[in-house]
Amino acid sequence: MPAVLIPEHAGSVESKQSLVIVISATFLALSTLAVLLRIYTRIYILELPGSDDWLVVVALFLALGTSIEAVLELHWGMGLHVWLVTEEMVRQQMRALYASVLNYNLASNVVKMSFLLQYRRIFASSSPTADRVCRWLFSFVLFWAVLQAVLLGICCIPITAFVPSMTGKCLDTLPVWYFSSVLNIAIDFLIFAVPLPCVYGMTMHSNQKMMIFSVFCLGFFTCIISVIRLSYLPKATNQDDPSWNKYVEFRAASPP
Repeated sequence: MPAVLIPEHAGSVESKQSLVIVISATFLALSTLAVLLRIYTRIYILELPGSDDWLVVVALFLALGTSIEAVLELHWGMGLHVWLVTEEMVRQQMRALYASVLNYNLASNVVKMSFLLQYRRIFASSSPTADRVCRWLFSFVLFWAVLQAVLLGICCIPITAFVPSMTGKCLDTLPVWYFSSVLNIAIDFLIFAVPLPCVYGMTMHSNQKMMIFSVFCLGFFTCIISVIRLSYLPKATNQDDPSWNKYVEFRAASPP
């Protein structure tokens, strides 16, 4: 089936594909560099690799899978105007998007679990309370990772695009995205708050304590970003030119 050209737009061949590739490649390269430096430091300098380090490596491979799936989405029309995209391209694009959603959110939860294991390694001996909180949060995040995969896996977007029989059986997409996003923000807030009482109770110079406290507080910026991203969710499910706007915005608005 050839692409359907809307007459008034027939000459438009704009593309966001190069921009998506540059952004994906840049952040994947930066993430890979950060993980390699961490692993090198933990193995060869400190000689103390831990399970939190290996979980970060797992998250990196999941992020690589998400980037590959983004490239497949581009191959099938993401970043092009809708009149340049065939029905078959949309179906293939939605298959890649489906895998990307599951990979992306699994990677996010793996990173959360890595943070909690890192806190246990640092604070377990000095704060039994923090250790218990980390263990309970780790169990909850593991449970949430499974539940979130199920919920997002049966949302109407994108599964009905390539499994039409799911129409009427799938979950309304926007409420699930809101629920997933809000719960993720709450979990992130709790995780970043865990080490603050431990740092506050440390015996050291006040300036040093404030510097360490400030470093741990940097994580709250991700919570702020996630709150801002909530505003993109309605736009991601209601677009006149979906392959040009919706799926690009979806990648920015996916539940973190």
